[in-house]
Amino acid sequence: MDRKIIVAAIAVIATIAIIIIVINPFKPQEPAPDENAMLEDENVGPGPLDVLTPEELAQHDTQLQQSDPVRYEALQKSDVAICEQEANAADVGWCKAAVAEKLKDESICPSLDGGARNQCYNDVGRATANLELCKNITSYEWKVECMTKVATLNDSLEQCFEIPDRDNIENCIAWIAMDRGDASLCSQITDVEFRQDCEYNITDETGQ
Repeated sequence: MDRKIIVAAIAVIATIAIIIIVINPFKPQEPAPDENAMLEDENVGPGPLDVLTPEELAQHDTQLQQSDPVRYEALQKSDVAICEQEANAADVGWCKAAVAEKLKDESICPSLDGGARNQCYNDVGRATANLELCKNITSYEWKVECMTKVATLNDSLEQCFEIPDRDNIENCIAWIAMDRGDASLCSQITDVEFRQDCEYNITDETGQ
C-alpha cells in the first residue's frame, strides 16, 4: 500500500479518536437540574431537622455557622427578617424556609419561590405533622414523601390513603403496622410479596 495513503489513514483515525475523547457523542447527557430536588442543592442544607440525631444537629450548627453565618444568626434569633441580609439573593428563600421550620410557621412559605417554597412546606409540614401542608408541595416525589412521613408520624391509616401513589400508600400501611406490631394491618396491602414481607417482619419481631 502506498505510504502516503497509510499516513493519511493514520491521520484520519487519530482525528476521529481525538473527537471521541474530547466531545464523546456517546457519553450520557447530564440531566437538567431540578429546582425541587430535595437536599441536593448546596443551599438547602440537611433538609428536615427531624431526621438528625443530637450529635448531627450540633455538627450541622457548627458547619452552618461557618458556611452561612446569616442563616445561622436568623435561626439563633428566630428572626426571618435577618435572612434579607444574605449576600446571595438565591439564599434568602432557603434561609426563610429554615426559620419557618424552627418556628413551625407555615405562613412564611407562600411568599417563597420554587425549591425554597417546597422545602418550607415539607419541613414545616413534618415539624407540625400537618398533612395539608405537604399537599402544597409542587414536586410530586417530594409531596408523596412528605405525606408518607406525616401519616406515619400521626399513626393514621386514613392519611395513608390520601397519598396519591399506591406504592407509597402501601409503604405507609406497612410502617404503621410495624410501629403498632399489628400484622393484621398488612392485609390492606395489595402487593402479595410485600404483604407477606410485612406480616413476616412483624410476626418475626413479636414472636406471634
